[in-house]
Amino acid sequence: MRGSILAHGDPGMCSYYFDIAVRLGDGPAHLIEAAAGCEHGECAGEHGFARRGESGGDAHHILLGDAAIEESLGVLFGEQERLGRLSKVGIQNNDIFILLAQLDKGFTVISPADAIETAQAVRAAAADVGPYYIRLPRLKSAVLYGDDYQFVAGKAVTMRDGKDATIIATGLMVERALQAAEELAKEEINVCVLNMHTIKPLDGKAVIKAARETGAILTVEEHVRQGGLGSRVAQIVAEYAPVPMSIIAIADGYCSSGKPEELLELQGLTASNIIEKTRALVQKKPRSRFGRK
Repeated sequence: MRGSILAHGDPGMCSYYFDIAVRLGDGPAHLIEAAAGCEHGECAGEHGFARRGESGGDAHHILLGDAAIEESLGVLFGEQERLGRLSKVGIQNNDIFILLAQLDKGFTVISPADAIETAQAVRAAAADVGPYYIRLPRLKSAVLYGDDYQFVAGKAVTMRDGKDATIIATGLMVERALQAAEELAKEEINVCVLNMHTIKPLDGKAVIKAARETGAILTVEEHVRQGGLGSRVAQIVAEYAPVPMSIIAIADGYCSSGKPEELLELQGLTASNIIEKTRALVQKKPRSRFGRK
């Protein structure tokens, strides 16, 4: 990454990507303010956990002010997801951070699906101007891409073709969506799977194309239902290509603590629930579009 790099947390962990690793203060707000203070043409990165409301509260005020007020600042924020990410802590405030980052002027919001996409997204953000927010997964997941993969911000990736419905997933849920698609194929339900790694700017053209070609949309995200991927896709579908649609996301309310997989199961963020929701959507389609009389 070019220019001055600031990293919150373990400097040793961050030095692999960053030229300089510095720990300032006791929370992300300090780092964000320092990162935004870098001179123009430089790039700063902030990495940390959301603790006691830091990212959802104080840090967000800084985003609204110092970092987002000047779109030419090259500031990169890396936030580690909590649900299913850190054992037994449950849902934390950064499960709404995609929503918060979307509200800030000029932000690009990315939720990578695997390690390869994450590395490429970080490099792309470092090479660009303007603030970036990248959600970093902690739970172990499969590598979905090969070395020839090329990440392009704002461009959805077709992971699997299909004609009966489209599953639009982001982050960790892309792997679950592909697992569900494999099982649905055994029932002769062929679904398209899109990796919508960039939440803002969203690839609206890909959404419209999928809706018109498959006639049903299911979104899957490890984020609160309000203001995330599902909400953004629904706005596009309602205006440009109305079709049956459903959203799988974190419910509005408090979540119990537990092991990562238990929390994902509790919230319906599983391949089995994706299969069930997809079946229901297919049945809502006009029968002729599903090849039945």
